[in-house]
Amino acid sequence: MFTNIMLKYDGSDATFTVLLLLFISLLIGFFFRKSLVAESIQESTFKRDDLKIVEGIGPKIELLLKAAGINTWDQLASSDSSILKDVLDNAGPRFKMHNPDTWAEQARMAAKGQWPELDKYQQYLVGGNVPDFIPDSGEHTTPSIVGNHGDLSGYAKDDLKIVEGIGPKIEELLKSADVNTWNDLAATNADQIRQILLAAGSRFKMHNPDTWPEQARMADAKEWDKLKEYQDFLDGGKI
Repeated sequence: MFTNIMLKYDGSDATFTVLLLLFISLLIGFFFRKSLVAESIQESTFKRDDLKIVEGIGPKIELLLKAAGINTWDQLASSDSSILKDVLDNAGPRFKMHNPDTWAEQARMAAKGQWPELDKYQQYLVGGNVPDFIPDSGEHTTPSIVGNHGDLSGYAKDDLKIVEGIGPKIEELLKSADVNTWNDLAATNADQIRQILLAAGSRFKMHNPDTWPEQARMADAKEWDKLKEYQDFLDGGKI
C-alpha cells in the first residue's frame, strides 16, 4: 500500500512526506510505550526482595535465605548452588530434599526483567528442578511453607502463597476464578477449589485443597502462631 502511495506522490508533496514520517514515528512510539508499560507492570507486581518468585522457594525457605543474608534477586543470582544447599542443610532434615540448582538462574532472569524467558523456564521446570522426563501431572512449584519464626504481618492479603500447598501457578488459577484474597479463599469451600483445579487440567488433580480455606482464615484473622503450628503439622498442605 505504501509503495503505491509513494509512486503516486513520488516525494514531491512535502506535506505528505511529513505526515507519513509523523505516522511512522507515532506507530513506533506506540509499540515502544506498550513494551515499557508491560515491563513496568511486571516490576510493580514483584518486589526485588520477593524471593518467592523463584519456583521452589516458599515463605519458609525465603526466611531462611534472608537470615543468611540473601535478600534480593541479585544476591540470589550471585549465590553458588553449594552455598544455598548449605543453608538448607543447616536448617534441618525437612529442607534437605530441596534442590536449589536452578534458583540462581531464575533469580538472574528476574533481576534482569527477562519475564518471558523466566515464565518459559518455569513452565519447563518441575518443582523448581530440571525434569528427567516431561511430567503428565503435578504443579511446577514447591508448596509454600510459612516459617517457624519471622514476622508474617508484612504479607499482603492477596498473597495466596502464604497457604501451604499453593504455589504461583495455583495462585494464578484461583485469582482467575475471583479468589483474590485470604478472605476470599477462606470463604471458598474445598469442593469449589477442587473444581477450579480440575478445570485447569489433569496436572492439578493431585493437589488436595482441604486445608486451604482454614489456613487462609487464620492468615486473614492474623492468627500467626496458630497458622505456624498448623502448617508445621501439615505435610505439603495436607493432613
